[in-house]
Amino acid sequence: MDELASTRDKLGEAGFFLGKLQEECSSPMPREPIHFRYYLSAFLNAGYCVRQHARTEAVCILRPIRKEMKLSGRTAYEHWEMKWESDLQTSEKNVWDFMNNNRGQEVHKGRVETVQKEKAVPHERGNYSRLLSGIIDETTVRMNQELGLPLWTTAWFTAYDHYFPDATGFPDILKTGRKYQSLLQRFVEALEQMLDGTLKAAAGSEKNEGQVLQSRTG
Repeated sequence: MDELASTRDKLGEAGFFLGKLQEECSSPMPREPIHFRYYLSAFLNAGYCVRQHARTEAVCILRPIRKEMKLSGRTAYEHWEMKWESDLQTSEKNVWDFMNNNRGQEVHKGRVETVQKEKAVPHERGNYSRLLSGIIDETTVRMNQELGLPLWTTAWFTAYDHYFPDATGFPDILKTGRKYQSLLQRFVEALEQMLDGTLKAAAGSEKNEGQVLQSRTG
């Protein structure tokens, strides 16, 4: 639906910054930890903008048919939004609210608190036959086990995982971000379906009213 172009653009922007968060956690190159927080801030704000642009564009679309709906465009949208959120599973609603609240803190209070932890990441895709052939010695195998690496690893680099504080209930930022992005996608798709159905229903109602009026005057 072209009328939601701005909303779709912000959805793409959120996906872009989620990708940047992923890159920060998997890059073999040294990274400044603050960069992750910059991208997190951008992701949170883009997600918030998806919701705000959706409201603005939907209200504009619904406003011309307020007579057929017997509701203002804003009221119709708010009713739909509340229904959509109420239909979420508890775990989904928790993510939805948690990320929105983080965005509010980021803007009005200060940076969202995060914690980073080092991890070892293999430099190469493995070939298990190398382990069986004895190319990788026992010392390397033991080290790989200690680091949580695949046994075939011969070279690795240090990367970082980033977490929200444990007390939040959403420790893994990337996993929570992916869930939030998926919810944003579903939100936009559901809104498009609602608008399409509402516009078609309004057009049908207007057509029926015209036919009734014509029969009365005819």
